[in-house]
Amino acid sequence: MFRTISALLSTVLVTVLVGCQSSPKAPSPAAQSLVESLAAENPDVVRLTVHQKRADGSGYHAVASTAPSKLGQASDPEDLRAIEKNEVVVLEESGALDITVPICDCGDGKPCAATGVTLKAEPGADRAALEARAKAIAQAVEAGLTKAKG
Repeated sequence: MFRTISALLSTVLVTVLVGCQSSPKAPSPAAQSLVESLAAENPDVVRLTVHQKRADGSGYHAVASTAPSKLGQASDPEDLRAIEKNEVVVLEESGALDITVPICDCGDGKPCAATGVTLKAEPGADRAALEARAKAIAQAVEAGLTKAKG
């Protein structure tokens, strides 16, 4: 009897402790709300992430993402390349295309952020159409961020 109660209490305690673990907090709640909303509106989006410079200027990181593990993490080389070279970067993933689009003109004609848009892609999918779709989603992110700034 004691073992049964002990096992039951242990199970309850583990469940409570696991439930209390917090998920990573988005560095930008407004951007996080925006990416979650846009991803919900676009069911072909596998992952949507916004990369911006850290407040202390030490580099770029994910300020918002539908992938909690990305939040606050340093931006990947393709994200940096999109920002630094002001070009769209496309990487193939299993069943998807990861398309990083530079956004947010800093006032000097250069981007100061990027949106990583990973879209479902069946074999033989039209890459140009997927890239155009990713650019449209990135433009919606940029418009939302601009609006949030006021």
